[in-house]
Amino acid sequence: MVRVFGDHKGQSVSTIAISYDGKYVASSSDTLVKLWDYETGTLLHSFEGHKDSVNALAFDPEVHYLASGSSDYDMNECSIKIWDLRKGQLKTTKGSHWGSITSLSFSSNGDYLVSGAFDKTVNVWDTIKGRLITTLVGHEHAVIDVAITDDGQIISASYDETIKVWDIDTEKILREMTFCKSENPKSRFGIVTFVVTPDQEFVITGLQGPSLEDGGMLFIWRLSDGEIVQTLPIIQDFHGYYEELNHLAISNDGVFILSASRERMVKVWMEFMEYMDFEEAIQELYE
Repeated sequence: MVRVFGDHKGQSVSTIAISYDGKYVASSSDTLVKLWDYETGTLLHSFEGHKDSVNALAFDPEVHYLASGSSDYDMNECSIKIWDLRKGQLKTTKGSHWGSITSLSFSSNGDYLVSGAFDKTVNVWDTIKGRLITTLVGHEHAVIDVAITDDGQIISASYDETIKVWDIDTEKILREMTFCKSENPKSRFGIVTFVVTPDQEFVITGLQGPSLEDGGMLFIWRLSDGEIVQTLPIIQDFHGYYEELNHLAISNDGVFILSASRERMVKVWMEFMEYMDFEEAIQELYE
């Protein structure tokens, strides 16, 4: 661990995000959205407006706005709020899903915002026109994480133990990753979260077992063909209930990864001294 951002006053950290320029970290443990300066760890803003727990955060590529998704109902739907970082205030609120919003992701050009929710769907938003473009339906259970790649592929992970890759134009599923399910519930690991590496070549998937003594797992797989290239245990970070992994975020240059957990802290838990090829960096880290 190389840096800690404050205390969320006894609440587990439910979601985090890091800005594209690496200057800011956003986090939440309740209805407030907190914005931190990465270099100093200073709290810059506390955005207040959600009525229920904030479950998802995402910065736009130009770092002008921060999107937050919640379990609250506004306009008869769970809402997405867009915060203006320069003015330090709410810009707009969008009714989005019929179930709690779990995840948000901007496209690299900022033209699209993707959201996932407990209603089993993925929504694709046009950020320029401020309207919903389409809803992707295909998961059998709640969608727990989403991302969008530079070439318009949408990635969604679900409690149905699958990760689906969608084409944004055709709305078709291009490929699917299904994680092996153990017959023994005590040894089963479920998908918790994932991040896409900046080169768009790999997806790092965090899995958590029901017994925290067993820790968790990182599955690293190639986006182009869905092949798993590395499986890593992360037992050392899990010694009890209050350290359960909730969320992962990766910096835009691939230099460090952030983890959020139930121990009420945001940690920088993997860092490289200089940028390297991601696959080489992973091998070097664990040799």
